[in-house]
Amino acid sequence: MTFDVEYLDKINKEIILAHDVVGRICIKTNLKRLDWLKKLAWVDVFWKFESDQLTGSFKIRWAYYKLDKIKWNWKPVIAASAWNHWLAIAEAWKLLWIDTSICIPINASTIKKERLSYYDHSIIQYWDSLEEATDFARKIAKEKNLEFISPFNDMDLICWQGTLAIDILNQIDDINTIIIPVWWGWLIAWMAVYIKTNYPNIKIIWVEPENYSSVNSSIKNSEITRVTNIPTFADWLSVNLEEDSLTFDIIKNLVDEIIEVSEEEIAAATLSILYHESKLVEPSWAISISPILSWKIWTEYWKIAVVFSWWNISTSNVVKIANYPFKNKDLAKFTNYIYPTVDNEIKIKWVNNCSPEESDGLISDLEYDINFISSRFSDIKNKTANFKKKLKEYIDYCTKKWFFLDQSSLDKACAIIHMLDEWLLKNEDIELDVYDVPKYNRKITSYLQEYRSFLHLIMVIEMIFDYRSASYDQSLDSMFFSLESQDSPNVNYNRYESKYTSNLELQLSEILWINNEKNSVTVASSWMAAFNLIENYLVKYVLSPWDTLLVPNYIYFESEEQIKRLYWINFVKWDTYSTNEIISMILSHRPKVVFLDPMTNTLELNMIDIQKIIEQISNKTDYKIHFVVDWTMVSWAINPFNFNIGDNAEIFYYESCSKYLQLWLDMSMWWLVVTNVNHKNHFNRLRRNAWWIMYDGSVHMFPYFTRNEHIIRMKRFTRNWLFITNLINWDDRLKWKVNAIFPLETTHEFHEIAKNYDFIWWVLTFKFNNIFLNQRDILNACIDRIIKKSTENWVSITKWVSFWFSLPRISAAAAMNELDPPFLRLSVWDRSLTETELLAKVIIESFIEHILANELS
Repeated sequence: MTFDVEYLDKINKEIILAHDVVGRICIKTNLKRLDWLKKLAWVDVFWKFESDQLTGSFKIRWAYYKLDKIKWNWKPVIAASAWNHWLAIAEAWKLLWIDTSICIPINASTIKKERLSYYDHSIIQYWDSLEEATDFARKIAKEKNLEFISPFNDMDLICWQGTLAIDILNQIDDINTIIIPVWWGWLIAWMAVYIKTNYPNIKIIWVEPENYSSVNSSIKNSEITRVTNIPTFADWLSVNLEEDSLTFDIIKNLVDEIIEVSEEEIAAATLSILYHESKLVEPSWAISISPILSWKIWTEYWKIAVVFSWWNISTSNVVKIANYPFKNKDLAKFTNYIYPTVDNEIKIKWVNNCSPEESDGLISDLEYDINFISSRFSDIKNKTANFKKKLKEYIDYCTKKWFFLDQSSLDKACAIIHMLDEWLLKNEDIELDVYDVPKYNRKITSYLQEYRSFLHLIMVIEMIFDYRSASYDQSLDSMFFSLESQDSPNVNYNRYESKYTSNLELQLSEILWINNEKNSVTVASSWMAAFNLIENYLVKYVLSPWDTLLVPNYIYFESEEQIKRLYWINFVKWDTYSTNEIISMILSHRPKVVFLDPMTNTLELNMIDIQKIIEQISNKTDYKIHFVVDWTMVSWAINPFNFNIGDNAEIFYYESCSKYLQLWLDMSMWWLVVTNVNHKNHFNRLRRNAWWIMYDGSVHMFPYFTRNEHIIRMKRFTRNWLFITNLINWDDRLKWKVNAIFPLETTHEFHEIAKNYDFIWWVLTFKFNNIFLNQRDILNACIDRIIKKSTENWVSITKWVSFWFSLPRISAAAAMNELDPPFLRLSVWDRSLTETELLAKVIIESFIEHILANELS
């Protein structure tokens, strides 16, 4: 772009002309003095209410002018936007009758999509960011000869949105400063051109979030610079400048000062406007007063104008801002925020079997962790040695047969093996400092991450030579790796038969102590695959039209959805956990199939006495009942195939081994099904035909460990969960305010049933006595507080709805079902007791602050 006085004068004249055009439809919005800022910060601030404009945004000014300008091209229009841009285009289209398509990100909110649909034009959903949606819209425009309108990089936008600057300066005299949010650069660019051309003494300040300082970074580097996408409350400011940005040179030459503000300062600005003006302003606009609140600009003689446009702010963001854990107390006088104070001393009360001295016979954490990590690296050594052996056999075979070797794959596999050998040689001794908890935590996590990466490398070297349909013979070039495929009488399809899958099933049988003479283990690639294996058998061999299928209480919602689609059966659902009531229901309804889960995936973590129910029913019924049990929540803590049952009861067992049985490494999906050994062939054939097999690539990543390692590990995190439950429930500051729920805790309704299990492990759940605090957005705000405090204390925790991973996880979801009420749940896992205690301290302090903050607000 040629940047000179003549060029600016040309743009300025176009802005003045555009003011007449947009004046046909635009509202003259009010300008209000913020008296409270005059009192508290000693500056005169005037607020321009562009939120009162058509569509709730100043963007109608530009959209109307742009479409009015191109309407005589007689070309359809395509635009890309995440919200207000498309709304303005839609409104202008309605006024000017131009054929328009809007390309939006897939993750745009449902409310925004619904509002856009009222305008009756084509909506194209593409990818999950505005930049990608914009690129796609450009591509469509080029392919179909459409008029593309950029959401921010358009000369008409720069020129004609300057009409807002005219309105501001016409409404008030003696303005000496204007603060403007970055908005990809164009918001400040079009105002800067008009202001600096006509009022060169007015100071222009732009403000942008520290988390997304794309424009400031570009100016510092003297070239357009992309920044990492870090979430910010001012989410509409989180877009990088385009490489061919029209605004960059204007901004670089006309803006007087750039100020970056923190998330705390953005939250404070939003809250202060809500408190003093009773208006909920989007943080992307509230950011304009953040530098004033944080004293980053200050003089009593300044007369400042700011623009506030739309009110588009999600409920979750409102709650996060309202619950923000403010640290800067200088902001308090603007927000009226009262800082909760917490006694940082956590008094530990050892109860039940929680203390290190009374840990149910477990070896010390240090000894266990060293043994466990050592065994993990031994697993890598063994897997590497096995691969070397197979590779040598493969090379010898190909050499004797005069087959050409795949030298490229051979070189890469050998390089990976060499890297593994070198690392394992350097790290034969496991070093852990038990006296430094954060370092201990980091070291354990580091070892687990290394083990996880090595398992992936093992998979890579196995898969380099893998063929899903290996050749039986060849003339020159090999298309096989396993010598068993050569002249094989079987079909060389991975999904037909795999010795690796068979070996994994045998390993799982040993870990879970399954009698292979009576029962068979079938591994499947997902929950749905495991469930469908059982469902297929029941539909084909058990259920007839109008037979009864009984669900006495809660089961996982996806299981229930699958059952309900069997429209030809009599589906009976109830809600009882009473042993006698469930037995009575089974005897009265006479179902062919009963779904029973020993523990529910709910806030209450309800349990049933599943052994007593099945044993009594098997002796009282005169026909065969098939019990389908999802054992994921208690994972073989009791072996259901050891129940004393007769021929009139049969158990179909399935559970996830995606997390705990792969040592919480989050690498692939694994589920297992255990049935009577007589069903083995049926389940294998169905798994093959439906492609639900565990393919070798996933099987290679499954870690080897012993039953003893598994049992100790399960007991260890049972100890940790009970420990953290008691710490929270016995803290006097939290009594009658929040309750940690875990079945082995003595006050739990089903504690007597839980005691019968070798271990109870899945999650802790939490219930606040104040029902307001149990809303999803409030719970997510609580999680944000926990994560921030964890960061401050070097405690590792992650947020997501799925659990069983190697790091503690927390979530405010209800089993992924949006219709169920939310609840807070936490997985503590197998970390040392000292790490668990530190995590408990963080959670307790966060709970106290969270409760106090909401009470004070």
